[in-house]
Amino acid sequence: MRGGQQHGFTLLEMLVAITIFALVSALVYGGQVAILKAKEGTERQAYHLKQLQSAMLLFERDIGQHLLRPVRDEFGDSRLPLESAGFGVVRLALTRAGWQNPLHQPRSTLQRVAYGLEDGRLQRYSWSRLDRVQGDEPYKVVLLESVRGFTVRFLDQGREWQEQWPVQGTTSPVMPLAVELTLELEEWGTFRRLIPTAGHGPTP
Repeated sequence: MRGGQQHGFTLLEMLVAITIFALVSALVYGGQVAILKAKEGTERQAYHLKQLQSAMLLFERDIGQHLLRPVRDEFGDSRLPLESAGFGVVRLALTRAGWQNPLHQPRSTLQRVAYGLEDGRLQRYSWSRLDRVQGDEPYKVVLLESVRGFTVRFLDQGREWQEQWPVQGTTSPVMPLAVELTLELEEWGTFRRLIPTAGHGPTP
């Protein structure tokens, strides 16, 4: 202060200060938005990766415990121990062992399961009994989301790849040497997994 006069901000200085503050605020906000989007993307990737890992673990267990035990569907028709389907939602159905029974319920430790693609979701279907009756509905579990395509193929005893199972002309049920799963994922594109089976021959 000089000579009793007060010096304040001019209108121009106030406008400059407000402009600088607005620019800094916009930069800070933009940075926060970018960080939040990056975090959201990372969390989404981690979620889908966890889904994929869990789905593959379950698929490997089912294939690894596949047994040559045919079943009957709800219409009384015989279904093979392992079979593929190129239509509808189901792509693969099989009979597996190792169905845990911690409550000691009066049921088998064998289980019929299937895998299919429904509304962009990889799903696992399972039934409470091997030989079904009319009215039996599968228990559905969504394993993986954002799936564009799901196919399986089979390595036969002659080490030739087959798109369908059983191989046409087969007279007795046999296990393939391996099952290859292919997924078309929105997040990562094409994903393949080759899974060996538990056995390599006909039923004794």
